[in-house]
Amino acid sequence: MHNCPECSKASRCEIEEGRSVCWCFSEPTLPRDLSRDNVVERPLCLCKACLHKVIEASRVVEEAAVKERSY
Repeated sequence: MHNCPECSKASRCEIEEGRSVCWCFSEPTLPRDLSRDNVVERPLCLCKACLHKVIEASRVVEEAAVKERSY
């Protein structure tokens, strides 16, 4: 167990607990530029609430980019 780097609330990573899968594996994936590719910048997983906020924000940004490209 650790604290979410965004909101500081308790968060849990099942991989850290020794399991082969984590709850986040069933969540929608983030765009590559928002993923955990750079472990130095975000060494700990987000909590479920913060992950959902980031996923929703990335959808809004992507939708705006699609609209911009269609003009």
